[in-house]
Amino acid sequence: MAEGIAKAMELPGYGFLSAGTAPVIGLPATAEAVLVAAEVGADLDGHLARDLSSLERIPPDEVLVMEPRHATAVHRSLPGLAGNVHLLDPAGTAIADPYGRSVADYRGTRERIVAALEFHARRWRI
Repeated sequence: MAEGIAKAMELPGYGFLSAGTAPVIGLPATAEAVLVAAEVGADLDGHLARDLSSLERIPPDEVLVMEPRHATAVHRSLPGLAGNVHLLDPAGTAIADPYGRSVADYRGTRERIVAALEFHARRWRI
């Protein structure tokens, strides 16, 4: 959901890629994620789950993760990125994955993602 929302923000010069720490590779976004992302103009229809190895092809300048355990997984899998891994939430709190929960939970997660990405977009534009 974060990748789709970030792409919908249309930040020239920036690219975004989502990669999971334990994904079912090739699995599409859940119906709930597609629905709540569309409510803010993000299209997840073509999204397919990828794992962290997708970050090796084009190493990112920054990796934003939703939970501290995700940062640990990135450090373990891609130690060269260790200094560039941060929690998405600028306050440093985890944003829980709503997988398997209600649409309301997905909307709550989406709102936290939107707020965090708006913060980072202001920071990146500097």
